[in-house]
Amino acid sequence: MKHLIYLGLFLLPFVATAQDDGIIVVQDSATAAEEKMLSAYNEGIQLFENGSYEKAIKSFSNVLAVDSSFEKAWTNRGTSYYKLGKMDLALENFNKAIAL
Repeated sequence: MKHLIYLGLFLLPFVATAQDDGIIVVQDSATAAEEKMLSAYNEGIQLFENGSYEKAIKSFSNVLAVDSSFEKAWTNRGTSYYKLGKMDLALENFNKAIAL
């Protein structure tokens, strides 16, 4: 099942499609910056799935440096911290995602 996710970057909203595996596919209307951000997000998903949690955190952090309102990046970074046993950092990220 595919879900629509509305993302904003530099106050320019666009629509992307999330696949069941968590990867986000960008529509043709996305800018180069949006594509780069979503590429970093998708890389983070793959790294997480491969158990490379530290690298996944870096990818999700790169996404959040561009768009701090990207809730899924906060959630996935929190889950990566959780997997590493860094509960305080995990909780901070989860709380940020909830606040959005």
